[in-house]
Parts: sequence; structure tokens; C-alpha cells
Amino acid sequence: MGQASLSDVRRTVPGLVVAIVLASALALAQAPYVEWERLFPDPGQVALSFQQMRDGSYRIVGNRATPTELAFVLALDAGGATLWERALVGKVGMYVAVTSDGGCVVAGAVAGPAENSTAALLLKLDALGNQKWQRVIDVAIGEQDHAIFADERPGGGFVLIGTSRSNAEPYPSSIFVVGTDAQGTPIWQSSFSGMHRARALSARRTRHDAVSSCAC
Repeated sequence: MGQASLSDVRRTVPGLVVAIVLASALALAQAPYVEWERLFPDPGQVALSFQQMRDGSYRIVGNRATPTELAFVLALDAGGATLWERALVGKVGMYVAVTSDGGCVVAGAVAGPAENSTAALLLKLDALGNQKWQRVIDVAIGEQDHAIFADERPGGGFVLIGTSRSNAEPYPSSIFVVGTDAQGTPIWQSSFSGMHRARALSARRTRHDAVSSCAC
């Protein structure tokens, strides 16, 4: 069997199942097999994003159904055993990305400065899950800002992508891209509003170190 692997996170009801599936690099006719599987029996737990670290461990980000926002970051080793878990009270977690120092960054949202508003969130954790810094970014387009993607830039710093929506009818929205320095402080910003209700759904880094976003 070849060395190529495919990792997948699945949600079940109730709880969360994390399954690591190994696929053959030699023949598609060979059926993949489950190497290990973990069940986290929490009916209010939803995982939204995961990444495999350079040491083979995993980082998972998601949210729990509580009266107030409660995001979580879960670290599993290469065999699926829990290394640590961090609760992010008052935050919504949407995406987790690996950083070059062995830690990770989380993109999401927090309550904004004004009533009925949210701001984009960029939060840095080290390899042990300790919070290094947090940046709350008001992109000043609409009142509802949610980041759905973050990644470390090759030259240092981070890029953050998300949607900013107005609270006023007819509720127009725009896609924003924010570039930050290595400490998460914004240094530039762009927005795209060619569609009346533009919304960022996902984003990926390309092999040319650019970022491609899927929107609707």
C-alpha cells in the first residue's frame, strides 16, 4: 500500500466522530480502510475545520451549543488520543490553520463593539494550546463580520478572509481579505462586493502562494 493518506472529519448525531481513512496511492481499486476512529459523545458539539500538524497530530476547531458562544480547539495525537482541549468562551470558531512554529491560528468571530454586531477574530495558540494573542478585527464594512479562513503568509504574517454583512435591509454583504503582521495586527485590507449579497464560503492557498476563495 502507498503512503498517500486522506483525513476526514465527520459529524454524527449525537456527538462527533473523527475518522482517519488511509487510501492506497497505487490502485484506486483497493478499498480504503479505517485506521482509527474516535467518538466524542457531546450532542451539542459541531466540528467545522481540522488540520494535520507536521508531527502527525491533529487540530480540530468547532463550536458547542450553549446559551453564549463557546468555541473549542481539540488536539489529538497521530493515533487519535486527546492531547489537550481549549474552550474559547464568547467566541465562534470557523477555521484552524497550522503555523510554522508548531502552533495554530483560529479564525472566527466575537461580539463587536456596537450592539447587535460581530467582529472578525484571529487567535494564536502555541503547540501546547496556550493562547499567545488574540486580535478582534472590525473591517468597517457592515455590522456582522465573520472570518471563515486564515493562513500564515510565506513572508510572515497572516491572511484572513470572511464576510461582512449589514444589519439594514436589504442586508447587503461583502467579502473581505485582511493581511496582518506576525502578531496579527492588520496592515492592509481589501473588499469585494460585486454581488448584492456576496458571501465567502471557503478559501485555499494555491501553489503560487496566492489565496483562492469560493463565494456566492
